[in-house]
Amino acid sequence: MHENIQPQGNNQPSRDWRTSASKLPALIYVIVIVAFIKSHFSLLDFPLDDAWIHQVYARSFAFGHGFAYNPGQQEAGSTSPLWAILTAPAHWLSFAGSDATTLAIKLIGVLLGLACVWIVQRIACGLLRSRFAGCCAAVLFAVDPRLLFSALSGMETCLTVVLILGACLALSLNRPLLFLISLGLAPTARPEALLLLPLVPFGLATCLHPRPPLLQIGLASLISAIPMGLWSCF
Repeated sequence: MHENIQPQGNNQPSRDWRTSASKLPALIYVIVIVAFIKSHFSLLDFPLDDAWIHQVYARSFAFGHGFAYNPGQQEAGSTSPLWAILTAPAHWLSFAGSDATTLAIKLIGVLLGLACVWIVQRIACGLLRSRFAGCCAAVLFAVDPRLLFSALSGMETCLTVVLILGACLALSLNRPLLFLISLGLAPTARPEALLLLPLVPFGLATCLHPRPPLLQIGLASLISAIPMGLWSCF
């Protein structure tokens, strides 16, 4: 005798809708970035002299000459060594012309901006316990003109924001090592982030369970000082 088993309700359409909705901030960001490009110059040029200065160091690093603004003269004049390192591979495209290098650098900035949007969405979803609220927060962030300008400017701003937001996300997920690495790298992207390093012990105390002795928290906090310490020694 076979029992008639009634199929249970299928909530797959609902799941698919939520998955699609979660991609909305990223889609809006891409659309707005394209709309933000007003001319040939905004696509193939940098609006600030500082962006070109960063790329002098990046080009030197890319071709094995270290951090040198003038050939053969090593110096720590770069305020964003991490940005110079990250964009250095773009200069390997110089055989295709300067426009190819500029486009590659802008693409790196756009991808970092997209990462910012995604992290904001993750943080908001976790704090507010709502996918809808997380999407709304990320959409508002994605259309901010300052984010769009930064992503296309050739500057290190989006890299710095990714690292700081990444540290916040790591705290919310109780990932102390990721928190230390993200916040430790931030000053090598922009020196003002040094002001955040004194907050490292307090952040560790909130995400380590059970809470270790203060001495261990202090020693662990030193990990975040390594990247800037190495740059300072250089």
